[in-house]
Amino acid sequence: MYIILDFFGNTVYKLDFSKYEAFDENGIKTNARFIFDGVDVTKELWDALTNRYLSLKSYLIVWKNIE
Repeated sequence: MYIILDFFGNTVYKLDFSKYEAFDENGIKTNARFIFDGVDVTKELWDALTNRYLSLKSYLIVWKNIE
């Protein structure tokens, strides 16, 4: 989730994107789902849409993977 807050901490902009990957007992990827702003998209489109956010170089942004 990418959120921009104003000076008072109110949400000015919010964007939600997720990827879900499933693996079998041998660690082989069996399924994947990519969601951008509530819409299922292809991996290629998800990569293109999220790159501008995930590639931001700032010590203020701490990305966390939730597994």
